[in-house]
Amino acid sequence: MPRRALLLLPAFALATNASAQEPVSVPEGYEAPQQRTDSEVPPPPTRPTPRAVGDSQRVVLMPTAFTLRARERSLNTYELVSLETEIGVSDHVQVGVQTIIPVGLLAVGVSMKIGWRWDRVAFALHGQVLGARFFRVGAEGVALGGLGAVLTIGNPDHYLNLGVSGWGGVAAIDDGPQRVGALVPHIGGSIRVARRARLVVEAWLPYRPKGRHFFELAMVLYGVRVFGARMWADLGFLRVLCTDDCGAPLKDSPPGVPYLSLGRPF
Repeated sequence: MPRRALLLLPAFALATNASAQEPVSVPEGYEAPQQRTDSEVPPPPTRPTPRAVGDSQRVVLMPTAFTLRARERSLNTYELVSLETEIGVSDHVQVGVQTIIPVGLLAVGVSMKIGWRWDRVAFALHGQVLGARFFRVGAEGVALGGLGAVLTIGNPDHYLNLGVSGWGGVAAIDDGPQRVGALVPHIGGSIRVARRARLVVEAWLPYRPKGRHFFELAMVLYGVRVFGARMWADLGFLRVLCTDDCGAPLKDSPPGVPYLSLGRPF
């Protein structure tokens, strides 16, 4: 039997070779698929450019519960003196660095905000550490730390903002170091009135255990924010309301002290 199999192997090989050389019939109308070259491979999808909303991470100065998305960055200048850069670490976490042009003092700070967003409600926790050195007689410097929570109801176009933050630290003055602290509830909101403009308003109601109590002092900021896809600007007034004499120039300017802020994504 093994010998018979060996004799049949040459015949089997010839038959296999003949069948391999027979032409293969192709159905009429059949077209072989074309191979795609590397140059024809479509690029991976990219994240669409976000619609211009004019810095929804803050009302005027106080933060909202909205956060930057991952890898988004923004730069704000307050009164063209204070500079703040914020970066989205993820879609729920952003960090920031603050400094100030050294005119009378030198300051630097870091901040973080962690936020959660649902359909019509957003909530965030935020913290900040700030240190400043004064260049005048009577004070040397201050170190502050703050924690806060904020609730934002609505969407980036129209929202109500409610929050509270607590601050504490040490101020070094000629009489020696002194503890400082304040609890600052705040309320604000924004309404988009045009494609490139929104109205903004916020009020602070600071409370100091050894100073003014609630409703004895209120700081109100209001104005308009004009913006595009690559720039925004705040034009408004800061008005201080108090139960006693607030002092000049606050009492001599009924609309308030004008302010200007600029910012842009980068």
